[in-house]
Amino acid sequence: MINSLFSVEIHVPQDYLLIQDAIDNSNTGDIIMVSPGVYYESIMIDGKYISLISTHGPFSTTINGIAISAPLINIQNCSDFFPLVSGFTLISDHVGMEQSTTHIPYLLPAAGSIINIINSKANFANLVIHEEIDHASVENNIVFIKDSNVNLNRILYENSKDGFIVAFNSEIEISNSTIRNIELNDYEYIFSISNTNITVSQSVLKNTHTQFLGQIVIGKSGSEYVSVEFRDFIMAENTSSYSIITSYDMVDTKFFDSTIINNICNGFELPHTGAIIIYHGNLFVENSIIINDFQTDDYNYFDFKFENPIDISFNYSIIDTNNINHFYDNCSNCAESNEVSFINPELNNSYLLTEYSPGIDSGNPNNIDFDGTISDIGAYQYLIEGDGNFDNIVNISDILILINLILNNSIPSHIELFAYSSVDDELLDILDIVRLVNLIL
Repeated sequence: MINSLFSVEIHVPQDYLLIQDAIDNSNTGDIIMVSPGVYYESIMIDGKYISLISTHGPFSTTINGIAISAPLINIQNCSDFFPLVSGFTLISDHVGMEQSTTHIPYLLPAAGSIINIINSKANFANLVIHEEIDHASVENNIVFIKDSNVNLNRILYENSKDGFIVAFNSEIEISNSTIRNIELNDYEYIFSISNTNITVSQSVLKNTHTQFLGQIVIGKSGSEYVSVEFRDFIMAENTSSYSIITSYDMVDTKFFDSTIINNICNGFELPHTGAIIIYHGNLFVENSIIINDFQTDDYNYFDFKFENPIDISFNYSIIDTNNINHFYDNCSNCAESNEVSFINPELNNSYLLTEYSPGIDSGNPNNIDFDGTISDIGAYQYLIEGDGNFDNIVNISDILILINLILNNSIPSHIELFAYSSVDDELLDILDIVRLVNLIL
């Protein structure tokens, strides 16, 4: 553990005009506090275990790398502790190391145009990421992770034409994050993952388009399985020519309490493709809704396509069992329904079940929701308006949560927006506190 008794708080621009100067003059355990403003620079954290935090959050503090021929944030050789980067908008027009135009992207090197993490542990939180250029002829990605352990919490990545993460030999956790409105080139992917364990929880992937293997491509080389786990995950209204998730060779692909819905595979002339493709690996689905859309008359498309699968298991889920290209007899307590109803899927990407949806109280009976009933199926249980902590009552605890989110300038998750936001403005402010107080009264 880093001894906080010896930590020093450094202020930018009060103590140093540039963030990098503050980093260069810091020591392990120091906290660098960055005041609102736009900082035109690229930064490097090399072997230092520091915290880099904006004082007023990402909507007031920007690191701008336009016209700087380097990734914005570079972290390397921080293998003992987790440096923290929190509370910034990151803008760049830099092109990372180009992905080769091959059909096996996860075997290739790459470099991120905004964030590079090599041989390190790192925490990123409360970030808004923008690309300010259309890399129309280049397969580019935003984040590159290699031989590292990385946590990303409350990340908003939107309105871009570049892939999000390429990772090799790493451990990654993504939570409370939103990726949306992304238009990719032929061989770019939202996630291109090799030899990496990744967990994605309480996050949204919505309205993205890829041309080839899908939004998420996972691969493994070697003799041991890797795990790709989705929890409380919403993947909705994405389109791809081939699939939305492709898993290659010795990968455990798992969905818990997730909603995979209204994704479209079309246009690519390969027979028997599917929304989720498993090649020589395992698939485990529990408490999840998986119903997708396939628009073609010439080819057979499936929710699931299996090629030499090892183990397949569906439990307490709502799926279309006719839309699977592989015989299986291990579907425990599954339901078939195209009538799953949501409160308002267009509002904050919520996909929350309505009170009388078939998914209510239909999940694994060993899992109990906050209201004491059997778990609901899908990404989120039935939610009372204003009840952001799922305790089945709107009270002072919700007010305290909302105030804390506002004071910390946090990027709200989609569930927090649905519970607490008075309008679909994707912001939490004093008007939302007033509304919540009125709800309680």
